[in-house]
Amino acid sequence: MVAYPVPIQIDKLRHLRFSANDLADIEEVMGGETIGELLNRNRGIRLARAMLWAGLRHEDPALVPSRIGIPAAGNLIEIWFKNGGTIAGLFEKIDEAMTTASDWMGTKKEGAGPSPKQEDDGKNLPAAG
Repeated sequence: MVAYPVPIQIDKLRHLRFSANDLADIEEVMGGETIGELLNRNRGIRLARAMLWAGLRHEDPALVPSRIGIPAAGNLIEIWFKNGGTIAGLFEKIDEAMTTASDWMGTKKEGAGPSPKQEDDGKNLPAAG
């Protein structure tokens, strides 16, 4: 079972999602701070790049599951900006994916905000298995 992916249009339609391993890898590449500390304090390009790297690598071989793939995520941020996106808009998508991960892992805190609506067409549902 995996967290529901959140669609995000960058260079093409991609699907942002975070597993427990993805979150641990983000904490590692960001110097050991917890995800909560990072999201509450540091909403800069470094964090956005690390979060895109971890949250998109499940579907993009260029974002290999090592630090080598991080610059490729930076390239996606440049495309996001060129297409009129903002850092705030990017973090809205990251926050949405984090909410689905928190719901899935059972770590969502009371009052932490609503879960994102899932479309009823089944496109955002994980594969059976």
